[in-house]
Amino acid sequence: QMQTTCDKCSGRGFSIKNNYKVSNISVNITLNVKKGVNNGEQILFKNKGSYNPRTKEFDDLLLILKQKPHPKFKRDENDLIYNYDIPLFVAMVGKNINITDIDGKILAITLDDIIEPNSVHVINNEGMPIANRGDTNGDLYIKFNVIFPKKMTNSQKDLLTSKFVINDDPIPVGAKICTLR
Repeated sequence: QMQTTCDKCSGRGFSIKNNYKVSNISVNITLNVKKGVNNGEQILFKNKGSYNPRTKEFDDLLLILKQKPHPKFKRDENDLIYNYDIPLFVAMVGKNINITDIDGKILAITLDDIIEPNSVHVINNEGMPIANRGDTNGDLYIKFNVIFPKKMTNSQKDLLTSKFVINDDPIPVGAKICTLR
């Protein structure tokens, strides 16, 4: 037994008659995307797709929304995550910082407590808008990356040791003395 592809329809199951003309038509569709829609959400436009010669109707057009990555914020459903680099000294003594949120609004934040490396702090209702829930937003999570200095001068070290009590571990007799590189 032998199979071949139909030379009339090229294996599609239908053919377009000679007196039909195939053409591309551009259609403008206005799409209002609400704030807070989820990545991968689908929007269906009835009868806005390609013409189907079998059904003699226009097919539906399905748009699938793809979220662009943001340079500063990462989305986790309705919450946003923001990584903030903070110098060690500021992490220890605190200060006022400003963060521009995803809509361009400036959030003024006072750091009163010591910020530990990789600690996460939350600002409620400053994340992504929650679709169909009015003025309700997710939360903004700020992850602090404490930046340690690469080098310190001897005078900087002396200044720090004069302000803090540093108790060295006693070196036991017979211990091998090592230097870190």
